[in-house]
Order: sequence, then C-alpha cells, then structure tokens
Amino acid sequence: MELVFEDCTMDLLRRELRRNGTLVPIEPIAFDLIAFLIENRDRVVTKQELVDAVWNGRFIADSSLSTAVKTARRALGDSGQAQRCIKTVHGKGFRFFAEVHRRAPATAAEAQPDAPRHGAGRPSIAVLRFLSLGDDTNSTLLASALPAELISALSRLKWLHVIARGSSFRFPPESFVPQDVIDHLNVGYILCGDIAPRGERLAVSLELQSAAHGTLVWADQFVFPAADIEAVRAQIVAATVSKLEASIPEFEAAETRKLSESQFDAWSHFHLGLTQAFRFNGDANQAAAQHFEAALDLDPGFGRAHAGRSFVHWQNAFMRLEADRAQHLSIAASEARQALDIDPNDPFSNFCMGRAVWLNGDVDAGLNWLDRGLSLNPNFAQGYYTRGLLLNMQGQYVEAHMSTLRAKSLSPLDPLFYGMLTNQMVAEVALGDLDAAMDSAERAVNSPGAYFYPLIWAAITAELSGKSARMHRWRDKALSEWPDASAEAMFQTFPLSDNELRCKVEGSLRRMGIE
Repeated sequence: MELVFEDCTMDLLRRELRRNGTLVPIEPIAFDLIAFLIENRDRVVTKQELVDAVWNGRFIADSSLSTAVKTARRALGDSGQAQRCIKTVHGKGFRFFAEVHRRAPATAAEAQPDAPRHGAGRPSIAVLRFLSLGDDTNSTLLASALPAELISALSRLKWLHVIARGSSFRFPPESFVPQDVIDHLNVGYILCGDIAPRGERLAVSLELQSAAHGTLVWADQFVFPAADIEAVRAQIVAATVSKLEASIPEFEAAETRKLSESQFDAWSHFHLGLTQAFRFNGDANQAAAQHFEAALDLDPGFGRAHAGRSFVHWQNAFMRLEADRAQHLSIAASEARQALDIDPNDPFSNFCMGRAVWLNGDVDAGLNWLDRGLSLNPNFAQGYYTRGLLLNMQGQYVEAHMSTLRAKSLSPLDPLFYGMLTNQMVAEVALGDLDAAMDSAERAVNSPGAYFYPLIWAAITAELSGKSARMHRWRDKALSEWPDASAEAMFQTFPLSDNELRCKVEGSLRRMGIE
C-alpha cells in the first residue's frame, strides 16, 4: 500500500519514501514514526503513544524523541518552523496534518530498477493475540499472556523491531486479514497462533508468516499437560525466540539473494554477511567482511555491522586464517567497542566483545561480557555456548556442561552445534566420563561445519579412551586442515586453568605426535 501526500509517496511494503519520485534515505525509526502518525492522523498522538508504538515502550530520553521527529520532518522536506506535515501540539503531542491518499503500489514493471528491496531496513514483526479454541480458563488466559511475553522477549533482540501489543492486539485473532496488519502496522512478519485443549493437555500452535510474501517461514507446536502451564510458558517463549532469531535472518538472506546488489540496503548486507561468517572458512569469512563493510558504507551508525566486523576479525585470529593474529584480535576488540558505543544493550555486540577479550587472554573479562549479553537476551543460544566454552577453560565443568545443554535446547540446528558438542566432550573428559565423551566426539566431527579444533579435541578424546583407529583418523584430518598444529597454539586458544586436564591434553597431543 502506498500513501501519497504533498510531494511524498510512502510505500509501506517496500518501506520506501520518495519525494517528487526520488528515493529519500530514511532511518527505520523515522519511517515508523511517520507511518504511525499518518495512521492516527485524525487526532493528536501523545509522546507516550509514539514511544509505545515506535520504541515498543522502552524508556527513551525526550531528546531522542525530538531527534526522531526532526529526522522525520527533514525526510519529508518539512521543518519545525513550517510544520506542513507534522505539527507539534504543545503540551499534547503531535499530529499529521497533510492530506493523505492511499493507492495500490506500482507493479514490478513500473517499479524503479534500482529501488531498495521489498521489506528493506530492520526486520519488523507483529505478534498477534492467539486464538483460543477452547472455553476453558487456561486457554483463554494463555491466548493473551503468551503473545505478551513473546513481545517482551523479542524486543530484547534489538535487531528486530517489535510492534507494541497496544497496536498488534487490536486485530481479532479469529478474523484478522494479513494485508490489514501490513497496511496498519507496516511490518515484515506476523507471528500468530492458537491454543487448543486436548483433554487434560494443551496444544500451542505457532506460525511465522512473511507479511509481504504470504509465505510460511516457520511453524511449530507445543503439547503439554494443562497443569504444567506455568512452567511450560517460559520454555515456549525461549524456544520460539531462539527459532525466530535464526529463521528470520535466514529468510531475509534468502530473499536478498534473489535481488541485484544495487537493491541491497545495509540490513541486506548484514544478513548476507552473517550467513557467510557462519560458514567458518577463509573465503566465506572474507566475503562476510565485504558485506559488513558495505553495510557500514551505507549506514556508518549501524552498530551490528561493527559487531559483524568484530566477528570476522576474531575468526581470522581464532581459526588462524591470517598471519598477523595480534592485529586481528586488536581490530576485533576495537570493532566490538564501536558497536557497544552505538548500542551498549545489543546482546550480539556484548557477545563479540566477550570473545575478543577472551582470545586476548582475559577469560574472566570474557565471561563478564557474555553474562551481560545473556542478561540482555536470556534466550541467546550462542551466548550460552561460548559461556560453556569459557567455563571449561576455568575448570567449572558441571556448570559448563549445563550452559552447553541450555544452548543445545534453545538452538538444536545452530550453525555452531558442533562447537556445543565439543564443549560437552571436553567437560565429559574432565569429569572422567570417556564413554559419553566419545559419543559427543562422534557427533561433533560429523556435524555440519566441524573443522580442525573439534577434530583435535575428538582425537584427544579417542587417544585417552584407547580408540586408536578413530584417533588416527581424526588427527590426520585435523592436521590436513591445520598442518602446523602445536600444543602451544592449542593452549593459546584454549588456556586451560585446570592443571590436571592440561597435563592430560598435553600428554595426549605429544603421544599423537603434536608437540
């Protein structure tokens, strides 16, 4: 749907603003602010309503709201003096005064060839009230309580713009029309669901739809005893947030690949960069770096793109992809710091800083940054995985194992799943359960993406377990990828504080011919 007023056209689907036919760069917050004011142009909108709708109710300073209004006016060719579109009603709020007409968007043939992609900008989602298919109290209460908890949890992700429930709950779950949600809330994704009683059990069914394409992106169902509703609610929220955190970027990246590069925006490059970074090889890491740099060229204030750059430089050092390891570690820390300067409450940026300071030799500081990231997003699977890794280094094997199990339960298809299994293997070796460790080793080396570090740890486990054939197979494969492997390099990357485990690992490496 396009909104036409003055010399401006806003395309709610493509999230584009044009003046006199020329595309105008606009920040996502400013776009959302204009769209909300237009939607409610028949009345004055209070400052608190704007905060609830655009910032999802998070506390912001008055100066931040004023800056967003100034940015919106500037994008429209308006000003605080002219106020031809956005008028300040002193002591009350704001009102959109320009006359607005709605029209269908241009067809693909009429569209500008270099227009940004459909759904450009930060991904956005509306979580609707769930449909209660029973008349019992549990189903009715859960139909509103669960979406409200999901809205709160999803808003912690920071990269996802979440519509406040005051807006998304206005759509009746039994009869909502996706196009109406798109027109009124200007979102890229819709999360809906239903609650169905099954005797003494309840079934919660969830669907994530791409609002623009009408495509089912993800779906799942949770069935549990109705008596366990309080305990299960948190599990459903955690599992759903974790799955959406993986599913939406994957879908965004897949849709971006269908376009020409001239149509990419900063978020397009970010999603593609993250996809490349998780392939864990030199060529992919270089491609990821190029995407993150392109994102920063388009938006120098894009904090997550700085965190992405930290990710690739850390990976260059961790996987020894480049010669100057110290330089890459320095850049990884510097880029994470820039990301945190832009948004100190972004869990991914805290995660990247934690990894950078750990690999620089300060495991305690790394844990502090990871714990901070997890306090910001308690459903961050990779945060729990990396926390488990550092706890293993500190000799806290039981807690490391528990943190790793948490990561696995949150993200069973995670690109770092082989690393989670490696964490588990190391903890099991240290705790003396070599049978369990061998099972974890087998699964780790056969998981997608496993490279020389999991193979080395698997070879150590096999050597300690007396499994000579598997030790030789895994050691030889590791050395084919890392021919100059050494005990010194292993302990530089994994500084084990437990002297007993360190001696075991060192002796095993020596017996395998790795000095």
